[in-house]
Amino acid sequence: KGVGRLWADYNAMQRRRGKAKQNTTIDNRTITIHPEHLPVERTINTILRPSEAIRNAIQSAIVSSTTAQKDQQQQLRSPSKVLALHPRIEHDMLHHRCGRFMEQNLTKIFDHLRGECSHNVELLFLAVNIELVMAEPGSSLGSDLRELALENAIVLNRTRTYGMFGNESSVGIPMFESGSRTAENILFPEEQPTDYSKAGTTPRLVSSKSLGITDLVASIVNFFTIIEADRFVGVKGSSFSTDLFSVRYYMGKRGNYILGPEGVEELVGPPPSHSCN
Repeated sequence: KGVGRLWADYNAMQRRRGKAKQNTTIDNRTITIHPEHLPVERTINTILRPSEAIRNAIQSAIVSSTTAQKDQQQQLRSPSKVLALHPRIEHDMLHHRCGRFMEQNLTKIFDHLRGECSHNVELLFLAVNIELVMAEPGSSLGSDLRELALENAIVLNRTRTYGMFGNESSVGIPMFESGSRTAENILFPEEQPTDYSKAGTTPRLVSSKSLGITDLVASIVNFFTIIEADRFVGVKGSSFSTDLFSVRYYMGKRGNYILGPEGVEELVGPPPSHSCN
């Protein structure tokens, strides 16, 4: 009951924040400015950090991906610029009510990214559950959505091979993956039984897979990999993207873009409040 009341109060607070937005003109463009979060939210977004084991795994994944494109000396002189994209095209979202705020066609998403947000970018990080996108569409999807799901799988597979904007004759922006692949290699201290006679002993390290938390850890890896990226494109209607916009903004990370069916818009300031209503 208490959690339900807290969640209802939080949603009401976000709705009030959503109503206070205003438009302004910057560089001859009309920009929507959304109000700041409450002080407690700003503090949480500023100090949010993963555990040391997850931080090290993320950095290792980024470095190994960038050095695959440059030699080590080049990478030290000029780290690769990374564009992170959270497209939310898994099958469950294709018929979700929040999906109406999103562009769900991966071909169109990539077309929207041509230009400013991908300029001078050398690596694409795609925060998506690849297994779910590549899976056979279920019977819960109608014929149109099944066709879309199959098309997205083909485009994703081509992007993994040739890069974003690439094809058989021209290499595009290379895509690197992390998520589950990185999460499976992260070790965590095994939970110890309450035995005070063993206090101070070093706990045994176990994998996220053996703990049954690989999917959860993969989401955390994706989240903080995006925070490390030079630019981020998230989607309207996604709580994951909205939280990332907030954390990146309050950590001083610029280069944030919000994607919808109408295209990509740069976010100046905090993101809009999240709601599917």
